[in-house]
Amino acid sequence: MLDDFGSVEKYHPMVESSPLAGDKRSGEGARRTCHFHRGGSIDEKIPAYDSGVGYEVTITDPGTFPLKNAAADIRVAPVGRDRSTVGFTMRFEPKYGPIGWLMGHTLMKSQFRKILGRVIDGVEEHVRTGRIMGPATSGQAGDAAEAVA
Repeated sequence: MLDDFGSVEKYHPMVESSPLAGDKRSGEGARRTCHFHRGGSIDEKIPAYDSGVGYEVTITDPGTFPLKNAAADIRVAPVGRDRSTVGFTMRFEPKYGPIGWLMGHTLMKSQFRKILGRVIDGVEEHVRTGRIMGPATSGQAGDAAEAVA
C-alpha cells in the first residue's frame, strides 16, 4: 500500500489527492503533488528506495509551508504473519532564519509529530477497513497543518 506513491490520500487524512508527476508509480525518482483538503499543495519525490523495506520522500516544493527543505523516511517491518509496523521519521529546516529555527523547535516539531501520528493511524485504519481517509477523519491533524502553513 505504501508503495502506491500516487495514492497517499487513501491513508493520509489531510491529503485530498496526490497525482503522480510522470509515469513512475513508485521507486526511486517517482514524483507526486499532494493537494490538501484545506487548500495548498506540496511537490514530493522519492530519492532513495529500498524495495519491501521503505523509502525516503523529500519535499521539492513546499508551497506555502514555511520550509526550506524537508524529508521523511518511511519504513515497514514485519512483526508476524499478518502484521507489520510502520515508522515515519521526519527532518526539516524551516524558513525565516533564527525566527524559523525557534518556530521549528517549538511549534512545528510538535505539530509534525501529531500529523505523522494521524498518518500512521490512517494507515492502520485503511489497511483494516479499506476506508479512504478524509477531512472528517483528520481531527486535530487538519488544525495542526493550518498552524504550520
